[in-house]
Amino acid sequence: MRNLFYLFCLACLTFSMVSCEEENPIISGKITKIDVLTFPSFDENGDSWDNFQGLPDIYVKFNRGTDFSTGAEDTANRYDDAVSPGTFAFDVDWDLDVLGDTYTLGIYDYDLIDPLDGDDEMGKISFVPDDYTDESSKFNITSGNVSINVTVEWTRGE
Repeated sequence: MRNLFYLFCLACLTFSMVSCEEENPIISGKITKIDVLTFPSFDENGDSWDNFQGLPDIYVKFNRGTDFSTGAEDTANRYDDAVSPGTFAFDVDWDLDVLGDTYTLGIYDYDLIDPLDGDDEMGKISFVPDDYTDESSKFNITSGNVSINVTVEWTRGE
């Protein structure tokens, strides 16, 4: 009888741990840090990003969707004379409100001399947060010459 009681308690404890996890799925996230690891060293014509200024001055843009035409957010800082590969860390506070949507991170070269032409897009990566919720709070996204580590704080539902 005592063994039956212990088995019953163990079964209840196991069930409650499993059901608790199922009742509290990840519902959103917040990107807290971006580490740019690699980016193309040259533009699509084989020229350096900053013909007159030296090496590129990189920063990161973020947006829901696959482009940066509206609503994009930029990092507050940039790294001057960046060389790839390297580790260029950006502390950010970007929301991932809809885990099934596509979000895009873009690496840009800041252009002081030619502001009419705009900053150069060096590369971008699109991702769906749902694809990474089973992983830890840090994951890597790589596409072509662009590699970025993303640190996320996941939020569980109640």
